[in-house]
Amino acid sequence: MFHKIQMTIISGVLGGIFCLIGATELLFPHSQLHNSITRVTFFQKCSANRKIPLKVKKWCKPISSFAEEWQVDPLLIAAIIQQESGGDPSAISKNGAVGLMQIMPGDGKSLDFQCISGPCFSDRPTTKVLLNPEYNISYGTILISYLLQSRGNIRDALQAYGPIEVEYAYADQVLSLMENYK
Repeated sequence: MFHKIQMTIISGVLGGIFCLIGATELLFPHSQLHNSITRVTFFQKCSANRKIPLKVKKWCKPISSFAEEWQVDPLLIAAIIQQESGGDPSAISKNGAVGLMQIMPGDGKSLDFQCISGPCFSDRPTTKVLLNPEYNISYGTILISYLLQSRGNIRDALQAYGPIEVEYAYADQVLSLMENYK
């Protein structure tokens, strides 16, 4: 009898907690509770996903955080990192792109890229700043978020993010990686 009472109390308490979480989700969908639950869920999924290479998995936590903050699919960020640097935070391309997400910096070789008003990337952070992995992921996520909003779809956003000379080949490679992670 005592055991049944204990189980009833425990069930009631757990039910109340889940009810409270559900009410919080309905009333405050962007609450801290909702955000932390989402972040942990993707972080756990990312860490356990055998299809994501280990060098990219290492960055699951900042990917989760920045993807959520900027409302970008975290699998997209992971796929860009795999395509761009293979998960190497110190990667620098022959054209001067830097870090995990291969961002063109405001200094170095990228000064050779000229736009109508002067150097194309003069408003960008320096190479040194972009070699900070978390900053690189943050900046790259903000950039792809902006491109998603301005271009209207993921393929066009990726085409704008990637090397200009390959047109949609880059976008298709990243989308293929992303699909493979699912």
